[in-house]
Amino acid sequence: MNSLMKQYGELLQDTQDFRPMLLSLLMDSDLTFALPGNMTLGELCCEIGETEYGYIKSFRTFKHEWGYRHTDPAVMISLAALTAWYEGLDSELAAALHALTEDDIATKKVRGNWAGIEKELQLYREALLMFYAKAGVYLRALGKTLPDIWIDWMG
Repeated sequence: MNSLMKQYGELLQDTQDFRPMLLSLLMDSDLTFALPGNMTLGELCCEIGETEYGYIKSFRTFKHEWGYRHTDPAVMISLAALTAWYEGLDSELAAALHALTEDDIATKKVRGNWAGIEKELQLYREALLMFYAKAGVYLRALGKTLPDIWIDWMG
């Protein structure tokens, strides 16, 4: 296990564990819910998957590119499709992070040469936290009861 995963692996996993928690609170029909003037919850969930894909590629290629769009619209309306996609992304992310060498962690840069690998991982985790904050607004609007741990972490 590389030093990045030794230092941040558990925290990353704890942070990623909120997505299955979120999905366990939902029904397929909830994914079509939209707050006035905003995207649907399913679109929001798709967006964080697309974001994760960008980070996976950045850990593999040391170049962060935005703009990936998932081509299967089922992930925006089906919890089963969304769950399967997230599980695949999480496996790819874990593989990409574990494949990093100590030299990669110490020397490689992404994002126009200003973000190292550790910073890139922190930015991914922050993207997850922003997603959870947004999703929490949707959950509250849907009348869902948030788990205590969600409230402890996100408010």
